[in-house]
Amino acid sequence: MRFIKPKTKKLTIAGKQVTASKIKLMQWSELSRELHVIPRALLSALTAEKEDIPAFILVALDQSLSEIARIVSILTGIEPEDIEKNATASELIEYLSELIEINEIRSLAKKVRALFEGSIS
Repeated sequence: MRFIKPKTKKLTIAGKQVTASKIKLMQWSELSRELHVIPRALLSALTAEKEDIPAFILVALDQSLSEIARIVSILTGIEPEDIEKNATASELIEYLSELIEINEIRSLAKKVRALFEGSIS
């Protein structure tokens, strides 16, 4: 029997119930316009020496909080200011983790990478 991943999950952010679900193409487009700090911060953390990774992640998180609030706002409809004022880091991380799982981001990233590697060779 094959396990079927849930397509949505209900969570609470800033005291409001939200649903983590599949990201639509229009939302992807909007998200891509908002992503500036997070990719660079993640790359810095991922390329750091092993013992420095926790410090890099904390700095990356600090530098990315406003961007994370805008991204979550796009996907949930909650105002970014409300998220910054009332949401906890654990709520946001849980929401983003669920989005990654539901949207199969890891698998998608591998497939996109394979496409580019194939076109470069």
